Amino acid sequence: MATKIANSALTKHSMSKPVPAELIDFTTTSMGTFLPMSQPQRQKSQQLPDLLDFIKKIVHDLNLPVLIVVVCLIYIHRLKKQLPKNYETEYGTAHRVFISSILVASKYVDDVPITARKMLESVGKDIWSIKDIIRMERAFLSFIQWNLSIDRTAFDSYLNELRENQIDL
Repeated sequence: MATKIANSALTKHSMSKPVPAELIDFTTTSMGTFLPMSQPQRQKSQQLPDLLDFIKKIVHDLNLPVLIVVVCLIYIHRLKKQLPKNYETEYGTAHRVFISSILVASKYVDDVPITARKMLESVGKDIWSIKDIIRMERAFLSFIQWNLSIDRTAFDSYLNELRENQIDL
């Protein structure tokens, strides 16, 4: 676990708990509000699952702890700050950002992080390849300018924001 956030009181007793439904809902809403699609592309040969179902499946399949999801959200918030105002995305961007941010958060937080291969098993080989997932992760790191450090103040501030949104961790 990253040393700067390890000392937070919350990490000591509840951050390894299963992810509550409210946090999954908040994550889905957060992704949708700052990554709006210009035009949904329905002609795609393969449709992605609904974002909420997609996030639930990954959280469940990978048995993600709360800490990884919170760190993922902090990184997504950093990405949001890097995007130009009124930025519009293409089909599947929110799905790709979620995958990437989970992989990066896992590597920052966990001694035995989630691998791209494990992520591929969860999302399905019919959607992306291992190379695609690795590319997504690298692109995400580039977008957030490799800024992975989270000090305790920033972490606690984000936890307060979650509490303000009635998410009890």
